[in-house]
Amino acid sequence: MLKILVVDDEEIICDLICSLIDWEEYQMQLLGCVYDGEEAYEAICDKHPDVVITDIRMPGMDGLEMIKKAREEKIEAQFLILSGYKDFSYAQEAIRLGAAAYLLKPIEEEELLNILLKIQEKNEIAMEQSKEKQALNQQLVDSRQRLWHQFLTDFLEGRETAKYGLKEITEEEINRVFGAKFCGDLYRAAVLRWDNPYGSITEEESRYLTGKCVDYFCTCLPESMVWYTAETKESQLVLLNGTEEETGQEVGKAFLKMQAHASALNEGVVTAGLSGTARVPAMVPALVKEAEKACSMRILKGCGKILEYDAAAFAPCKVEELLSMKKVKELQERLELMDWEQIGDAARELYENIPKEADPDMYYQLHLRILTEVLQGLSYLGAEVADMRGLIERMCRELRCCSSVAQIIRKTNGQIQEILLSCKEQSVLKENRLANIAKEYIRKNYNKDIRLADVAEQVYLSPTYFSAIFKRETGMNFNEFLTEYRIEMAKELLKNLEYKVTEVGEQVGYEDSKYFSKLFRKMVGISPRDYRKLYMRDKI
Repeated sequence: MLKILVVDDEEIICDLICSLIDWEEYQMQLLGCVYDGEEAYEAICDKHPDVVITDIRMPGMDGLEMIKKAREEKIEAQFLILSGYKDFSYAQEAIRLGAAAYLLKPIEEEELLNILLKIQEKNEIAMEQSKEKQALNQQLVDSRQRLWHQFLTDFLEGRETAKYGLKEITEEEINRVFGAKFCGDLYRAAVLRWDNPYGSITEEESRYLTGKCVDYFCTCLPESMVWYTAETKESQLVLLNGTEEETGQEVGKAFLKMQAHASALNEGVVTAGLSGTARVPAMVPALVKEAEKACSMRILKGCGKILEYDAAAFAPCKVEELLSMKKVKELQERLELMDWEQIGDAARELYENIPKEADPDMYYQLHLRILTEVLQGLSYLGAEVADMRGLIERMCRELRCCSSVAQIIRKTNGQIQEILLSCKEQSVLKENRLANIAKEYIRKNYNKDIRLADVAEQVYLSPTYFSAIFKRETGMNFNEFLTEYRIEMAKELLKNLEYKVTEVGEQVGYEDSKYFSKLFRKMVGISPRDYRKLYMRDKI
């Protein structure tokens, strides 16, 4: 809507102009009338009219002076000059100063309306073009911003960056391509993470609270110093570029302010891992890794402080060098026996004896290795562990949410106990069923040369595990059960006179009659022959 201000020292002229046009019909707004130049100038600055219809000659500040002053102040209003024939030279000067047109008194409605409609049309076109230009500029800014973030993502993850048109990774090239403003001083990376050392916290809660703190942290630093922030899997990354004092003392001051701010958000603290410094942007990916490692040291050095990267704390080593292989073997043996209490004890002995000098990444790997040993051992023995892969992935995330070694141990121990309890409950019914299958197999094949391994194979278990299950379910080991069953079958055969005493041993699986007779006497208390005589006498 075109906004119009009328200026004339003659009130009758003002009233005439106001009554000439039906302003609402033409979507125009009459702001009012002003009767002198100085008051008119103040109204222009205050109400921002699109068009000012003004006389040239007025007391105080005349029309020319008002236009000149408005132009000096970059006011974009259009001026329509009212003049008589004798004021034509003034009108020419007004047009030179940028007036849109001049009108001879007395004013004609049609002439005024036509001029206003033309101005209105030009304003609408200009406004549309301005919107289009702003939209294009915003698209350009957004596109460059997306390109910048995509470049940084590829750059920090070590992917190819030649597609971005950079000749090399230098301040000059990055500034040229992306419009960045690197100052050429020091580069540094900070990784911040929210923890609750006093209780548990979910990954989502930690990410949300960390983000809030990082936003505040960045406002406490010089604006030009923070050139990139990003959310990572477990924390928040802030990339810094500035002087030695800025990347050192200023970061420390900002961190203290942020901690005070964080204490009001929730129960917990923020830890900052700070990398070393470098003078070229090509080193930034290495700085990010340093900052991440420094932040991970919180599980050993405590949370709620700035931890600077120390290369000596991350000496390379293998998991096997820190785990007691003797203890791993003991855990595997307990798993084979399905000794539920001792499986948990063996696992605890493993992670409680991890050397305290191990770096944090190694702590996570060691605990995952112990958990994996338990899961794989149970799976091999036939225990059903739902979504084993998903469980390990979840534990990997949860362990990295821990803020201390004690929390890591509690988390690992709790998960192993939960798995063992579930498997123990499963095994009660399963072991009973497997033992019954084994006993049935023995009953059908007792007269053959069967061994423990043969029966274990029938129920798809290792001989060691099968032996443990069988004894728990029957109260005797495999050989004791087989011998007892064979002797019971021999008793029945001895009651049948069709078989000679020497043949009975062969019928129940003993080819050596002397060994059978000796074993029978040991189990029953008398020889096979005496047992038959005793049976025949009782029968008579």
